Amino acid sequence: MEAEDDVEPTFWADIRAEALWDAMTLWVMAAAGVLLIADAAAWPYFGLVGGGMYLYFGGRGISAHLS
Repeated sequence: MEAEDDVEPTFWADIRAEALWDAMTLWVMAAAGVLLIADAAAWPYFGLVGGGMYLYFGGRGISAHLS
């Protein structure tokens, strides 16, 4: 990762906020993995919610940067 002084401030803020958002929302995928290993019945729900967030927010970010 480039140093903060080497990039435009708006870009730096955008990338840092995106990384924080990923950490706050995608923990559900890790929980699904742990539940799957533990053979808990709730793992598909965590997987569906986490996968849906991953596709939605990732797709939204990609489409915003392409347009």
